[in-house]
Formats: sequence, structure tokens, C-alpha cells
Amino acid sequence: AVVSTQSTGLPTQLKPTLELKKISGLFFAGQVNGTSGYEEAASQGLIAGINAALSLENKRQLVLSRDSSYIGVLIDDLVTKGTNEPYRMLTSRAEFRLLLRNDNVDKRLSETAFKIGMITKENYQKVVEKYQKIEKEKERLSKINISSKSLLAKKYNLKLGSNLYEMLKRPDINIYDISDFIYIYELSVEARLHRYISKQETQAKKMKRLEKFIIPSKIDYKSVNNLATEARQKLLLIKPKTIGQASRI
Repeated sequence: AVVSTQSTGLPTQLKPTLELKKISGLFFAGQVNGTSGYEEAASQGLIAGINAALSLENKRQLVLSRDSSYIGVLIDDLVTKGTNEPYRMLTSRAEFRLLLRNDNVDKRLSETAFKIGMITKENYQKVVEKYQKIEKEKERLSKINISSKSLLAKKYNLKLGSNLYEMLKRPDINIYDISDFIYIYELSVEARLHRYISKQETQAKKMKRLEKFIIPSKIDYKSVNNLATEARQKLLLIKPKTIGQASRI
């Protein structure tokens, strides 16, 4: 097998697991994949190492999605598009960056980490309980009505009555005036960005539906009508596994 080590060549010869398509069991990570920066190299090394171990145990390998992590965005960009210059992981590259917040990383990735043995059941359960508490606090605040004559309403010049959860959505209100709940920051972010988060969650679900449509590995793109020459060349080079991946080339 011939492996190109040029930055534009190697990443597109990798599976989303960072395993070389032509050589089973061989994984690549770091600058050889066309990236620049310690964080980019470390994140690839983590995924390549995890998948090498899973491969040895004949277990399903790990692929992080674009809506679950910046690592998922980085790897998908590399293996789907390649790179003509040193790749840096910029937040602007993530179309679902409102879902990839630092306050919800445990919610996004703990279940995955638990399933592949990276964290204990005890630690995973702590995360589950954390978000159960957040949901209960949301319900509690929603049931506490505030009169427009209350001290809190007067402090923020509220003319109409409301409940504490609705007040939490206001960016001008100090969240600690609402509650001393240990996870009030996480709850406030969710409350204030709710509409935007919901929109991106809907978009992410649409993307995931496209990932379910598998492209046959032996498809002959040369015989597919109405494909532009450039599109046909890229599809032959990348050999996308799904319609979703093909749409991002």
C-alpha cells in the first residue's frame, strides 16, 4: 500500500477512527495528519489510542460527532476535506458551537467515556445526578412566582410579575439573586440560550439522519450521472461512508 505523507493526502486516507483505510490496525495522530498545535495533536492521540485499544479487543471503535465535541469537528474536517495548510481547531469551524460549551462537556461526553471504560460507573453516576438536580431546580424556579411589587422586581425595575426561571433568562439579572443553587451557572446558560440551543439541536438531528444513509463501498462514481468533475474526483479520493459525510466534502 502506498501512503501519501503530504498534509493534503494523509488525512483523507484515514477513517474517522484515525485508522488508515489501507492498513488495518495502523493509526495516525498529530502533525503527520496536517495539524498544528499541542491541543490538536493531543486530541488526535487520545482518539487514536482509544481506538487502537478497542481494535485489539475487537470492539466497536469510537467516532465523536460534530455536535458532541470539537475533537469530532477536527477529525471530521481532516478525514473529509484534508488540509492544504497547518490545521488549527478554531471555534468558527464548528457549526454547532453553542452545543459545544465548556459548561456542558460532562453532559456531552460522560456517557461515551463510561461505555468505553474511560471513567468509572461511580463518576458517571455523579454526572447523571448533577443534571437531575439541575432539572429539579429548573422546575422549582418555574413554580416560584414573583410579584412586580417584590424587592427583586423593584431592584431590576420589572413592571410585570414573572417566575424565577423566566427572570433567570434575563441577561441583566445577577444569577445569584435568583438562587444559590450549586449549578446555577449551568442552568442560567441553558435558560438564556434556550432558543438558539434548540435551533442547533434541530439542525444536528437533521445531520445525523443523513449519517444513517450508508453509501455502498463499491459504488462507481464514474458511472453516476449529473456529478461535476470536481465532485466526482473528491468522492473518489475520500470515499465517504455516508450521505452526511459526502455532503460535507
